[in-house]
Amino acid sequence: MFYVVNPKGSFLAGYLQSGERESIMFEGQLIQGEPKITRRLESADRTSHEAWEYLCLMVTEARADGYRDMPIDTSKLQVPADLYQEEFPLALRGVYARVKAMTSDQFSAGVARLKAVHEVTCAGVEVVGDDKYVELRLGAVTITFGFVPDRLWENMTTKARELCEARGMLGDNLLLPDGRGLFHLQTRESALDLYVRAFLQGAMKAGAVIELSSDHAWSFSVATPFNAAEVENLQWYQETPGLLSSILKLDQTIPVPVTQVVSAVDFYC
Repeated sequence: MFYVVNPKGSFLAGYLQSGERESIMFEGQLIQGEPKITRRLESADRTSHEAWEYLCLMVTEARADGYRDMPIDTSKLQVPADLYQEEFPLALRGVYARVKAMTSDQFSAGVARLKAVHEVTCAGVEVVGDDKYVELRLGAVTITFGFVPDRLWENMTTKARELCEARGMLGDNLLLPDGRGLFHLQTRESALDLYVRAFLQGAMKAGAVIELSSDHAWSFSVATPFNAAEVENLQWYQETPGLLSSILKLDQTIPVPVTQVVSAVDFYC
């Protein structure tokens, strides 16, 4: 069962009953704390497993659009007792970074830390980055995030810019010019998680204000993001624990960069 709400009070509530192959999603609005359902969405699949995966996909899209998870018992909705549930699909797992404030220098510090980690791990990840943009590639998986390009922002209508500023986010993993936004970083518990941790540590140590959540059991400490206790349940660590030791050796000899600005360049192992 999922229940997510956005800042304007719109909600999505979704579930899949045991033994069924049809996921149910309600859209609605909270009015004076009371839920008013405006639309019911149904999706039939071949198996309960496929229906569950589709439901999880819809939830990731809502979370990436600014919806936050809320306890279902706060919804006042009628919930079936016999619900079907699996683990969140690995292919959909990721991290949501709600950026409250970030400057280009703070972004650069994140990229600098990411580059330093990349140079000692060589985990098959390709990195393209500068002080306003990063692209990470691992096989067929790509993560991109950064500031909105000046030309794109300037070409938007005044109304569109005003709506984005009022909402506090633009979408598409792009920050507003004032440094606010939401990054949806689909790491799939792969080595990309290392790079996301490195970037977050560098940016947050430099002063960026970021709130973090995830689709799965995931934890993060700015002081020790690569502590084994933070990552031991993630797939990349269970398959290649040696990646962690290379980063810990780096930190014993080189301090975490904070203000270094990285020029536009491609990094490959």
